[in-house]
Amino acid sequence: ALKSPWSRLRHCLLQLMVVFMESLPSCTPHLAPRLGQGPTATRKLGDARHLFHVGSRSARAKAHPRSNIGLIGLAAAPLYGEASRKYRRTVYHHEDWLKHRTPRRFKSLRDMLFSGVVRSLLRQVLCVTLIAACVVAWNLLFNGWVDFSNVQHAAPLGYRPSLILRLPALPFTLSTSPLGLLLVFRTNACYRRWLDARITWGRIVSASRNLLRQASTWSMAEGDARKLEMEGLASWTWAFSRCLSAFLRGPSEDHDLAADLQVALGQDAAARLLSARHRPIVALRELSACVKNLTVDAKDKTELDKNIIALLEACEVCERIFSAPVPLVYTRHTSRFLTTWVLLLPLAFWVSFANSWNQLAVIPSTALSALFLFGIDELAMQLEEPFSILPLEIFCAEIRASTRELIQESLR
Repeated sequence: ALKSPWSRLRHCLLQLMVVFMESLPSCTPHLAPRLGQGPTATRKLGDARHLFHVGSRSARAKAHPRSNIGLIGLAAAPLYGEASRKYRRTVYHHEDWLKHRTPRRFKSLRDMLFSGVVRSLLRQVLCVTLIAACVVAWNLLFNGWVDFSNVQHAAPLGYRPSLILRLPALPFTLSTSPLGLLLVFRTNACYRRWLDARITWGRIVSASRNLLRQASTWSMAEGDARKLEMEGLASWTWAFSRCLSAFLRGPSEDHDLAADLQVALGQDAAARLLSARHRPIVALRELSACVKNLTVDAKDKTELDKNIIALLEACEVCERIFSAPVPLVYTRHTSRFLTTWVLLLPLAFWVSFANSWNQLAVIPSTALSALFLFGIDELAMQLEEPFSILPLEIFCAEIRASTRELIQESLR
C-alpha cells in the first residue's frame, strides 16, 4: 500500500510514463486512418449546397468528436501538422457565424490541449520545457531553494554563484520589440498570401459563372445543338478549375482528377487532358475552341473571351503564389531569432523567480511562452501555402452546380 502522498504521486507519474511510452509506436499507424477521411474530401459533383454543408464547421465538428482527436505522441506530431491541413478548409454558414459570435473565450482555453497548433508544436515545446527543468534543477543544486514559509535552504552542493545559470532581463527586454516586429511582418505577409489566393479563386468562380451566363443568353442555337454547345462549354469550364485545383494540391490529386475528368469529359478527352504538361492551359484552349464554335455574334465572342482571359490571369496569380514563398532569408532569420530567444528564456525567468518559493514556476512559464510564441510562427507557416487549406473542391463543385443550373434554365 502506498500511504505516503509523495509515493502515490510518484506511482501515478510512473504509470503515466509507461502508458505514454507504450503509445508511441502505435500512434503513427493509427494516425493515418483518423486523418484520411475528411468531410470536404468528397468528390461529388452534384448539388453544391450539399458540399457546402459537409464542409461547414458544424459538420466537421460532428464528424470528428473530441474522443477521436486526443493528444498524440511525439512521433506523430510533425505528421499531424501536415495531415491536419485538410481539416482547415472551413466554409461558414449562418449557424456557424452565430456560434462564432458567441463568447467562448474560456471554452477556447479549455480546448487548448486539443488544438492542432499545440499538437504540431509538441516536440518543440517539450524540448524547451526540458531545458527549463534542467536549468531549475542545476540552479537549485548550487543556489538552494525557498520553501512555502519563505525559508531559504542551503544548496546541496554548496552555494556557488559563479555556477548559477542566469541572464539579466535587459537583453530580452530590448530584443522583444524587434522579435515582435519580425513575427508580425511574417504573419501579415503569409495572411496576405492566403487572402490573395481566396480572392483569386473567387474571381475564378465569378468568371466561370459569367461565361456560362453570357453564352446561354446570347446563343442563337436551338434544340439539341444548343444543348450540346452549352454542355461542352460547361464541362470545359469546370475542367479548368478542377485541373488548376489538382495542380495546386500536388500529385496526390491525380487519381481523383482522372476519375472526375472521365465522368465529365469522356475517356478520350480526359486522356488527352491528363497527358498534357500544363493541364489548366490545355483546358483553357479547349474552352476557347468551344467559344469559337458557339452560334453567337463575333462581338459577343469577344466579350466571352474576356472571361477566359480572366481565368488565365487567375491561373497565373495562383502559380505565382504557389511557386514563390516568403523570402527564405526572412523566414530563416525569424526562426533562428525566435528559437534562440525562447531557448534562453529560462535563464532570464530564473532571475525573477529565484528569491521566492515559486522557483519551479520557471518551468510552466517557459512552456507557455514557448507555446504561444512558436504558435504565432506556426500560424504563419500554415498560411504561407494557402491552397491546401482552402476548400478548392467546394469551389469546383459550386462552379459545376451553377453552370448546370444556368444550362437547365437556358434550355427551358
